Amino acid sequence: MRMARRGGAEWVLKRITYFDHETHRFRIADIEIDGEWITAVRPPGASTIEYAVDGRAYACTPGLIHARSDLQAVLCQSSHLLESGITTAGVICATAGECIHAATHSPIRLIAHLLLNAFSGARVPQRNYVGDAHAAEVRFFEQIAALVSRISGHLMPAMHCPSIVSAQELVYGQKMAAALRRKLGFVLSDSASAAQIFGDRFYCSETQLLEFMQLLQPGTSVWGLSQLTRIDVEILRRSGAEVLGLSDIKMRVFRQPCAHATPTTNFGALFGDCDLNADAAVDAATVAAAAALGDTTCGQIAPGMRADLCLFATSTRELGGLGSAAFIDFFGRSRPRLVLIGARKAYESPSAIISSNSLLPPYWIRSPAPDISARL
Repeated sequence: MRMARRGGAEWVLKRITYFDHETHRFRIADIEIDGEWITAVRPPGASTIEYAVDGRAYACTPGLIHARSDLQAVLCQSSHLLESGITTAGVICATAGECIHAATHSPIRLIAHLLLNAFSGARVPQRNYVGDAHAAEVRFFEQIAALVSRISGHLMPAMHCPSIVSAQELVYGQKMAAALRRKLGFVLSDSASAAQIFGDRFYCSETQLLEFMQLLQPGTSVWGLSQLTRIDVEILRRSGAEVLGLSDIKMRVFRQPCAHATPTTNFGALFGDCDLNADAAVDAATVAAAAALGDTTCGQIAPGMRADLCLFATSTRELGGLGSAAFIDFFGRSRPRLVLIGARKAYESPSAIISSNSLLPPYWIRSPAPDISARL
């Protein structure tokens, strides 16, 4: 049994088959939920929470995470992403206004990276980027981050490398990120012309400059990989940076085949599950994607994690004891019956025979319960 460092739970999914990331196997358990958080995962039938939902006819997986989404695509195609089981998406925002607009209008939780180039571009020419000179920008960023968090999102800092004209802008960005106590991400060139201009300006590639300045650290998020060379890929590998879309450049630079390429499936089409094994492919769409985006509160079903869940109508005999290959196959051949983000209903299959209101009190609830249906 695993428990979170939180108080009691409000309700529980009883005897539901869920995907356990520790073992990469489907198991049966009682999942206790309080607010938007999972508080405990107990052995089947062990939970004593009064408000219980019978999950024996359902399977539960964590919501998928699309780590490198286009902002406009997320806003325009959110219904498609939700019905595919995606509950969190990573986006790049050029302005604070974009971050707030996106978080306000997207039904999916966004992990937004706000570019600091506008700040650095104004500070560096004045050589006013040391000490407490950027305190006003830090306060501004924290205010925007608090607003995005209340809407249901997460804000991180990033630098758009092709736009910088001086390496001191990167120094400014790193100092501001340190003041914010957040990791600084980097967006690389997405075209051959942009990469060429950067190389002519600095006499090296973007990854080479970042390595020289010791800005590539374990966990650093990096986007825009289309122009990487073998040398750049090796630099990123050595640094331990979280490279978003590494499977794509493996195909282009190394011409490696995809061991699990299934483009006709939802999972394969959305995530390009090109990896050495099924466990890694599942992790790439869940916990690894969350880590790459700098968020450790989503991506798996465990105590202390957000209740971002995909529920499928199935039987325990179908999935019990099966592993990651079954996870991929399951998303490939079916769509979620219900998608919850922070334990709130975000999507319901229109082909469902029974309304999700029936899956909540009084259909699944064994005794009188609070108004959970308002949340779901």
